[in-house]
Amino acid sequence: MRVFDLIELLQNFDPELQVLVRGYEGGYDTVDGVVEPRTFVEGVNCAWYYGPHELDDKFLCSMHSSKPRFQAITIY
Repeated sequence: MRVFDLIELLQNFDPELQVLVRGYEGGYDTVDGVVEPRTFVEGVNCAWYYGPHELDDKFLCSMHSSKPRFQAITIY
């Protein structure tokens, strides 16, 4: 999803609604902010309990150096 897509979706809702994200092991948390765009490595995590992408600065394995990188924001 791109920022444009998210903005379009959110325009359909009451602007006074709260925004929540899934909690770590259950429940829901309020959104505290948005992180400036950072570089991610695409499709490096295979385990089901990890998201498929990883921050480029945390990804030190050279065996995936050819994996695509992309810019994204994170909502927390």
